[in-house]
Amino acid sequence: MTRTLPMTVALFQFDVKKGDLKANLDAVSLAVKNAAASGADWLLLPELFTSSYDLENAKRWGEINEKDALPAIAQQARENRLSIAGSYILPLLGGGVGNTLVWIDPLGNEVARYTKLHRFRPMDEDRFLRPGNHPVITSTPYGPVGLSVCYDLRFPELYRYYATRGARFFFAPSQWPDPRQRHFVTLARARAIENQAVVMAVNRIGKENGHTFFGHSMVVNPWGETICNAQREEILLTCMFDPTEIQTIRKDFPVLHDIREDIWEREKILKTGKEAD
Repeated sequence: MTRTLPMTVALFQFDVKKGDLKANLDAVSLAVKNAAASGADWLLLPELFTSSYDLENAKRWGEINEKDALPAIAQQARENRLSIAGSYILPLLGGGVGNTLVWIDPLGNEVARYTKLHRFRPMDEDRFLRPGNHPVITSTPYGPVGLSVCYDLRFPELYRYYATRGARFFFAPSQWPDPRQRHFVTLARARAIENQAVVMAVNRIGKENGHTFFGHSMVVNPWGETICNAQREEILLTCMFDPTEIQTIRKDFPVLHDIREDIWEREKILKTGKEAD
């Protein structure tokens, strides 16, 4: 059953330290306590928040995150009755490691894993990480959430897939650097508007390997309006909103019902050359 009461989400925007698990988990531990004290239902963490882009050691990080980091975050979720989501380098079935978003519920149970579908070549993800193979929607008391990671924001078909299957929220943990701040903001708003969903994009700050990360984490409503946003400082950004507004907007302005699925299915068949005579 979907909850209808206003919900509170917290986005922890911080300077993720490359290769320093203790520093990153210490920062997150404090954020978890503060998020719980603020009444947050969900805490959302940046992309690769335990290791950052220490990809040369990706295999080792897969083992560390599975053995140490994930259990630590699950324990904090359980102790603080808080859902926690962020991405880690984790082992994949069939071998290799991926940039994998894990959603942990308030009981400390892992309820979903999504591995980033689109690898970001300028930061060498294609060299060290395997891509995911399928989208993932996870159920929550406030409605379904479509999972994505950073660079995925540039691929609208993923979010349309989620929206047409009932997702009300999209989560995008990121490490998005200058000079593409305008892209980050515009794409998050576009994904919200075109799919009539709430987009929660949490970006890191700081500098690493010649990149400067600008933060500007945000929650965007289905009208493309920014409900709350950060600048370039370290911050636990908290935001309250009524999730029932999503269904109201979709009912009153039924864009998703007007998708020409017949056309796009036919075009797909034409592309593969398998259309019936």
